Amino acid sequence: MASLAKLCRLAIIYAFQSILEEYSMWHTIEKLEKCVTFFNKAVMVVLGILLPVLITTGVFFRYILNKDFFGVEEIEIYIAIWLYFIGAALASYRKVHITADLTQSMIKSFEIRKTFAILSTLITAVIAIVITYCTIDLVVYAHKMKPISPVWQIPLITEYLVVLYSLTIMSIYAARDCYKAITRKREERQNLTAIQE
Repeated sequence: MASLAKLCRLAIIYAFQSILEEYSMWHTIEKLEKCVTFFNKAVMVVLGILLPVLITTGVFFRYILNKDFFGVEEIEIYIAIWLYFIGAALASYRKVHITADLTQSMIKSFEIRKTFAILSTLITAVIAIVITYCTIDLVVYAHKMKPISPVWQIPLITEYLVVLYSLTIMSIYAARDCYKAITRKREERQNLTAIQE
């Protein structure tokens, strides 16, 4: 039974590797990944600076000048949504999401650890893909109905598009992590342990 599972895993790995090597997609994927990561980092920096400036300006107007900076909260919410979802996409890229993965440190058997890693990353990928698919309906709804924000009349599709964009990226990285878990070899774990010691 174990050898059949191993054989199936090897067949899947070989199929993926041969397809990707045949079409030289790795190079293209790496370039695209660099562009997306640069864009995400740039957005995070710009919005990460803009949000505290807006909050400070709102506080200054409200408590120092005793005037209301009308609608600033609405813009702050939009920026916060962008920061949250772009940040989540960047965390997926870097693999720094919070996890409670005790199996990798407590279980000694490589095969069991690998099975847990495959299961964990597969569940993550499936959930990410399902949520991404559901978000498409949200974007389609926003495109048809054209809802807008109450104060600044900003189309809500701008919020929904960033959610779809980020979830798509997270789904791709979840699939990447699943692939890496499937193709992980015993030596990689031993080298990692040797480096840590």
